[in-house]
Amino acid sequence: MNKQTTIRAVARKTGHTYFEVQTMLEALLEAWSEALANGEQISIQDFLSIKVTEMKTHRRGKLKHHDASTPIHQTAYRADARLSQALREQLRKNKRAMRE
Repeated sequence: MNKQTTIRAVARKTGHTYFEVQTMLEALLEAWSEALANGEQISIQDFLSIKVTEMKTHRRGKLKHHDASTPIHQTAYRADARLSQALREQLRKNKRAMRE
C-alpha cells in the first residue's frame, strides 16, 4: 500500500474528501519526520513503534589535504520498527486462515 492508495482507503472509510485526507496524512508524516529527526520514538498502540538510531561508520579514503590513511567518519541512520503484540497476533491468524 502506498501513499495514494492509503489516502483513497481512508477517504472511503471516513467519508472525507481525498484532498482532506491527503492534507492530514502529509501533516502527520511531517510531524513524525520531525519527531524521528529529533531522536524521538513513535509508538502507536496496538500497531508499531519506530525509532531511528545513528550509527558511526569509519572508512579510509582520500580527502583534500589528507592521505589515504586518514579515517573518514560518516554517519549512517537505521530505522528500527517493532510490531505490537496485537498486530503480530493478527498476522498469525491471517497466516493460519490462509493455510486452511
